[in-house]
Amino acid sequence: MHTNTSNINTGLVAYKLKKWCFPLAMMLLALFIGWLSTQNPKLPVAIACLMLYGLCLILKPSWAFFILLLVDIRFFCWMPQEFLHIPGAFKLRDLCLLSLFIPFLLSVAIDKDSVAERIKSPVNKFFIGLMIFLLIIIFYTVIEFDVRFISSTHIPRKYLFYLAFFILMFLIKDKNDLKFFIKVFFVLASIQALLMIGQFIIGTKFAIMPFLPHPLKIQNLSGLPVPRVYLEGGNSLMHLFFAISFWLYHTHDKKDARKRTYLILLLLLGLGMFLEFYRTKWFRQFIVVFIPFLFAKPKEKKSVLWQVTTYSFIFIILLFFIQAFIFDLIPIFKKIFLHLYNAYQGLINKTGTYAARVHEFNEKIAYFWQKPLFGLGFLHYISASESSKAAIVTNIFIENVDSEITTLLVTMGICGTVVFYSLSICYIIRCIKIILRTVNPFYRGILLGCLGYFVSGVVTFFSFSFLTLTEEILFIATSIALVEKINQFNKLETQQSDPKEELSSA
Repeated sequence: MHTNTSNINTGLVAYKLKKWCFPLAMMLLALFIGWLSTQNPKLPVAIACLMLYGLCLILKPSWAFFILLLVDIRFFCWMPQEFLHIPGAFKLRDLCLLSLFIPFLLSVAIDKDSVAERIKSPVNKFFIGLMIFLLIIIFYTVIEFDVRFISSTHIPRKYLFYLAFFILMFLIKDKNDLKFFIKVFFVLASIQALLMIGQFIIGTKFAIMPFLPHPLKIQNLSGLPVPRVYLEGGNSLMHLFFAISFWLYHTHDKKDARKRTYLILLLLLGLGMFLEFYRTKWFRQFIVVFIPFLFAKPKEKKSVLWQVTTYSFIFIILLFFIQAFIFDLIPIFKKIFLHLYNAYQGLINKTGTYAARVHEFNEKIAYFWQKPLFGLGFLHYISASESSKAAIVTNIFIENVDSEITTLLVTMGICGTVVFYSLSICYIIRCIKIILRTVNPFYRGILLGCLGYFVSGVVTFFSFSFLTLTEEILFIATSIALVEKINQFNKLETQQSDPKEELSSA
C-alpha cells in the first residue's frame, strides 16, 4: 500500500513539474535572452508578463478577471498611470477587458447552450440596449461635429466595462465559484484598507502607495491635521465590500463561526473608507446601512439596531472617560460642530467648495443648453483641432468627476440622462424583488450590500460621479452580476427542492 501511494505521489509531482515548472523555466530563459539582446529589461519583462497573462487567460480565466480588477485599481496605486499605455490607443485595462472575451467566445463556439444558461438574465437586454445607445451617440458626435470616429471613442470606451457583467456571469458557474470570488474580493479590499490605515498612521512623510493620482497632502479637519489620500478604484472596491460585509454580518446567526470574520472585515473596510476623509463617502456609508435596512427581515433589523445601540453606548462611555480622566474634549467638539456648520452654510449660500462646483456646473450646463437633446456628444478635447464645429471644447474637459448629472447632461443630453437613470431605477426595483424572495443568509447579505452600494452611488449624483466614473463602472458591473447570479441560484435551488416537496406531500 505504501509503495503504491509513493508511486502515485511521485507521478503527481512529475505531472505538476511537467505542467508548470518546465514552461516557467522556458519563459525565464526567454526573458534572460531578451535582456541580453536588448539591454533593456522593460521589453522582455513586458513580453514575459504578456505570455503569463495569455497562459492564465486560457487555463484560469477567473485569475485573468482578478488581474483586470487589479489593473483597474492600478495595483493599489503601485503602478504608474502611463504603464503600458500607448498614446492614442487602448489602455492596459481596456486590453485586459477585451481579452477576457476570448475564453468567453471560445466557450460559445464549443457549447453555446451552456454559456447561454450561465449568462441568462433580463439585465442582458439592458446592457445590450445601453451599448446600442452609446454607439448612436458616437455616430451623432461624428456626424454633427464632423470629427473622426476614433477620437469620439476616447470618452465612451470606459462604458465598455459594463460588459464585464457578462464575463462575471460566465465565470461564476455555481455556489462554490461565488464563494471563491467573494473571498478573493474581500482579500483585495482588505489589502486596500490596510494600506489606507497604514498611510494614515505614517502621515505624508512616506507614500505607501507611490503612484496616487494626486500627491499626498495635509488637510485641516476641524483643527486636526490629517493626510488626504486620493485613490483610483480602491475606494470603490472598499465601498462595495464594506456594504457586503456589513450585511453578511447581520444576516448570519450568532452561532455561525463566520460572523466574527465578517465583523473584522466590516470594521477594517469601514475604517479604511472613513480615513479617506470624504464627506460624500461618509454619506454613502450611511446610505449602505439605511436603505437596505428598509428591506431587511425583522431579525436582521434587530441585529443592526442592537449593534448601533451597543457601539454608540460604548463610544459615549469612552468619551466621558476621556473627558473626566485624560483631557478636555469640548474644544475639539466645538471645532467639529463649527466645521459642519460652515459646510452647511457653504451648501446653502453656495460658498467655498460648493461655490466652485456650482460655478463649474453652470459653465458646463451652458454647453448642454446649446444641444439639450443629445448634448455635445463624446467630444474629446483632441477633437477641437479636427473641426471648426468642435472648437468649442478647446482646453475644456467636458466630463466632470465631481458631478455625474453634469457629465450625463453635457455628453448625452436629456436622452442619456433618462436612459441611465431609468436603467438604474429599474435595476433597484429588481434588486429589491430578489431580496424579498431570498432566504439563504449568505445570498441575502450579498444582495443587501449590493443594493446599498448601488443606491448610495446613485443618490450622490451632484457631488460625485458613479455611473460615469471610469474606476467605478467595473464594480457596478460586478455588483449587478452578483445579484443576477444569486437570482439564478435561487431558481435552481427552488427547482431542485420541488420534487422533494411533491414526494413528501404524496
